[in-house]
Amino acid sequence: MGIEFMSGKLSEFTNKNMASSSAFEKIEYKNYFSYEELKSFKEKAHRNGNWRKLSFEEKVMYKAALALAKFRGKIVNLNLVQRIKEIVEKLLESPSVKLITLGRKVLVEKLKIYMKSKQFNLAKTLFILRNDVNFLMYLGVNAVSFESVGVKYF
Repeated sequence: MGIEFMSGKLSEFTNKNMASSSAFEKIEYKNYFSYEELKSFKEKAHRNGNWRKLSFEEKVMYKAALALAKFRGKIVNLNLVQRIKEIVEKLLESPSVKLITLGRKVLVEKLKIYMKSKQFNLAKTLFILRNDVNFLMYLGVNAVSFESVGVKYF
């Protein structure tokens, strides 16, 4: 089970989408958006304040996609769907998702360091904990804490 198992899985793990939220998982594999979905994403973004964080171009793109979806029922153009996915990810972002994403980045860096220095027991433990949301949140909070006092975490 040693090095071969973990090095193969490490590359899969690092290539995965970094977000770990049910809303992100729902849109990750979508190849169309309906009007109702786009409308609900926009309403949620207005409630959580993320609509303000979008650039002018992103807002215009989203409003145009919303109007198109209302006219046609759903959007199936893959180029447009991909651009909307990027905007929807920004709209659904929350502090906990940001911490989990940062925690995953820290975990990947630690795994690389442990594999490089041949500390396979520690790497195996981290690899087992890679899906534990509480552990990822802990790593994310630590990284933010270190960065807030001016120490580069990784």
